[in-house]
Amino acid sequence: MLESLFAKELPVSRLYDFQSLPDDTEIVMEFRLVYRGPLKSSTASNPRPQEKHQIRKQLHTQIRQFWREHPHLKMLMQTSGEFGNPESAVTRWSKDFSRGAHGFVPLVRQQEDSFCALNILFLRRGTPGKIVDQGGDLDNRLKTLFDALKVPDTARGLPENPEPDFDPIFCLLQDDSQITSLAVTTDRILAPQNEGEREEDVVLVIHVHVYRGTNAAQVTGLSGNVN
Repeated sequence: MLESLFAKELPVSRLYDFQSLPDDTEIVMEFRLVYRGPLKSSTASNPRPQEKHQIRKQLHTQIRQFWREHPHLKMLMQTSGEFGNPESAVTRWSKDFSRGAHGFVPLVRQQEDSFCALNILFLRRGTPGKIVDQGGDLDNRLKTLFDALKVPDTARGLPENPEPDFDPIFCLLQDDSQITSLAVTTDRILAPQNEGEREEDVVLVIHVHVYRGTNAAQVTGLSGNVN
């Protein structure tokens, strides 16, 4: 009986599509993103574009800071001078990935044969043994997150005009097909609920590995642990 009780207290882990990487593939970036707030299920009848944009805004600040600190990315944010072009690479990309009046700057872009692996620690409040079930289906909630990580397909859910400090919007992916492997561990939040925090709010710690290789387009996953 005690063994059964303690088993419900253990974190729940799920792995998705892990396969081998080509030999010439290398990790080029590694960092973590943190999200705190609601994460509701996304469905065909209710795609939640406004909720996705709120998640996108919270992650934008962190991704932009990574660009500012990473030596190579910091250079791209400045004037590139390529072929006499006075614009920075970020400025050009924000025009390439525009949605309505909004420009987006994805870190992982298809034209560079780059892709990423995600290891997500998914924390929420709930009774032991019901971490996955409470608050909606886990896969549909992850769909909301993945859509917030990428350049949106349309301007739906975006403000009519860019908001201060969100022009352009920095995001992780050009498209969510570039997520080639995923590991999710769900567990409980034991800390007291803060003022303004909702019972259903989650905390996500997203460990990102960005990979690149000449055969990157053939990669469909990773093997082993991504810690």
